[in-house]
Amino acid sequence: MTRSLRDRIAEQLARDIDAARWLPGEQLPGERVLAQRLGVSRPVVREALRIIEGAGLVRIDAMRGAFVRLDVGGELALTGHLVASLSKLSLNHFAEARGVIEGHIAGLAAQNALEADIEGLSFYLEMMEGALENPELFKQADIAFHRQLSVATQNPIYVAWIDVVLRALNQKRFDATRLDDVRFRILECHRDIFEAVSAGDPEAARRAVEAHIVQFVNDERVCPIPVAWVGTDVAGALGARPRTIQ
Repeated sequence: MTRSLRDRIAEQLARDIDAARWLPGEQLPGERVLAQRLGVSRPVVREALRIIEGAGLVRIDAMRGAFVRLDVGGELALTGHLVASLSKLSLNHFAEARGVIEGHIAGLAAQNALEADIEGLSFYLEMMEGALENPELFKQADIAFHRQLSVATQNPIYVAWIDVVLRALNQKRFDATRLDDVRFRILECHRDIFEAVSAGDPEAARRAVEAHIVQFVNDERVCPIPVAWVGTDVAGALGARPRTIQ
């Protein structure tokens, strides 16, 4: 199975979902049907579904198959409203909250990650490496990596938090991942996060995420903030009153 084929099928499925070919809550055709329709093997389809599951587009039931996410008891409308509200907030609000919460998520992931979680993080990191020349696929892999990191905490609340915040952030920001040098910097940050989590080092994982958040802000706004401030005071680096992040 070639990486390019798997990734192309993942992109096609993502575009179909975005175009409402399958509605929220609707089941996708089975692997055999998708494989025939797309002219590929079932293993390629299976890997492509895994990619879009990590990106938060579908949920996969081992017994029943893949379903488009977000259609349970009004969850779609509620989540959409929350995303719209959060997308109006400033970059500083996002960065400060992410520095605290995602740093904690990374620390928990380093403590609680299962072998499958490490494999998932490795999978999405490898996908990012292979998509350096494909900004859209790179961004999908980036989002999937962060979602897998939250899954590794073994606490579904953090998964829900990541889903909402990253969707809101994606709606409001200038897409710096379109720039080649930005994608290389993002990849290096994710390598550091992966190494810390796979080594079971919570403090290193937290600091790696904080460094990533500060780099994110550097790339997204006109006036950069010093990366050297990471690890003790993300809020201070953002221009707020200095205080230590626990």
